[in-house]
Amino acid sequence: METKKFTLIELLVVVAIIGILASLLLPVLGKAREKGKAAVCKSNQKQLAIAFYMYMDDNDGMAPLCGTRYQWNDYLALYDGRDHVPHAAKYTAAPISSDQYGEAKIYGCPSSDVGTPTNASILSYTYFRYDGGGMNRGAATWSQSNMGTYSVQLSTVTDASSSILLHEYWDFGNRVGRNWGSAIDFRYIFDNPNKRGHFQDTGKSTYLMADGSVHSLTFGSTLMGIGARNDTRETMWDLHK
Repeated sequence: METKKFTLIELLVVVAIIGILASLLLPVLGKAREKGKAAVCKSNQKQLAIAFYMYMDDNDGMAPLCGTRYQWNDYLALYDGRDHVPHAAKYTAAPISSDQYGEAKIYGCPSSDVGTPTNASILSYTYFRYDGGGMNRGAATWSQSNMGTYSVQLSTVTDASSSILLHEYWDFGNRVGRNWGSAIDFRYIFDNPNKRGHFQDTGKSTYLMADGSVHSLTFGSTLMGIGARNDTRETMWDLHK
């Protein structure tokens, strides 16, 4: 019995069909992958919210401080699963060694494109500063003293569900335990849209609110139509409304 062989034209048709199917499926798979990363990013911030509230329960409702040595994420080490990190490793301006103490994965968004630092954990989520004026009205001062000087008492935030506590800021220099980038001046957030963190299919970033909820929002919506580069009063960036 003679075996029928495929002709060259038939093979080309099959290859073309496979190519068409692949071109249809790959964008769908890419979106699914991005949604998976967004889910992880939200989960990270929800875990950080739990750590924040555990810390605040032990500290009269005050948010963690932010100094030149101890950063807000250093204070959370006792509550985020890093209680094995000693005081000496945190009491420094340098990043926490991931080789020695393990990677702090909940501080990094999987969609971040800044790369992986050597012997450190990337910090994708940051405070924005408080300086008492109209521009920086965030969670804490970035102080030149070792232990910081001021942080907000979250029970005093009047609109906690619409007030940002943590936001995404993707910068290769931002690392867990390092004083650089732990509290950002709002002008840098405003002037660097490529660092704000966003998901390709939506253009949105994730924000941890003062009430512990996590939302995906565009940067423009956080300004509520009234905010500007030098004035965040009465916007979602204002923890002191």
